Amino acid sequence: NSMALDVIGEAVFNYEFGALNEETPIIKAVYRVLRESEHRSTFPLPYWQIPGAMEAVPRQKQFSEDIEMINAEMTKLIREALENKQEVDLSEFESRDYNNVSDASLLRFLVDIRGDEASDRQLRDDLMTMLVAGHETTAALLTWTLYELFHPSGRSSHHLQRARAEADAVFAKRAAENRTGSVYEDVLDVPFVRLCLAEGLRLYPQPPLLIRRALDSDELPRPFPDSPKVTPERGSDIFMSTWSLH
Repeated sequence: NSMALDVIGEAVFNYEFGALNEETPIIKAVYRVLRESEHRSTFPLPYWQIPGAMEAVPRQKQFSEDIEMINAEMTKLIREALENKQEVDLSEFESRDYNNVSDASLLRFLVDIRGDEASDRQLRDDLMTMLVAGHETTAALLTWTLYELFHPSGRSSHHLQRARAEADAVFAKRAAENRTGSVYEDVLDVPFVRLCLAEGLRLYPQPPLLIRRALDSDELPRPFPDSPKVTPERGSDIFMSTWSLH
């Protein structure tokens, strides 16, 4: 989790969380917001919408303070990016030499490519989704894939050796080119590692459930002619098991 948070911080915001070194107040806030999001997605009664609940219920008060702290930090980063905005077209982005770009973050890309259409609120919402929903799912994928590759039974040892050999070749190439960072071509050079990650997602999908709310009453398609009718009412939450689909 800490490693994924650090990587996403630099890749998305050009921001160093330093989560591998210490648990700062902003990092604690990110994890508390994540836990609260999970709590809200499964709790049957949305009590936090009751007037006054956000001030009266300790966990909801903490949630408000955490969101405020994260938003303040994001707003600062977004404003800095907007102040240094460079409006360019897509072809120029594609031809950039990112080895010589000091800030190659997604935030920098979004600000430059959207130009005047980029708003503080829209950018903050997009980046918040990537931060809160993105880092834990990434960490879970890496954890489960490594679990399978290093399984105590040794059933995946040949896959592990192949993945290691592929990764070693990329690191050797990087050393030969005298560079410390990764480039997109490195990803293309590890097709088997990417297949391992895809299989990790199939076996342990992130997230394992998808939730959608019915905007209107409707009837779901029947898998078989004699299947019972399923008619969710307007406002019903429908849980779809990604794991079952796989």
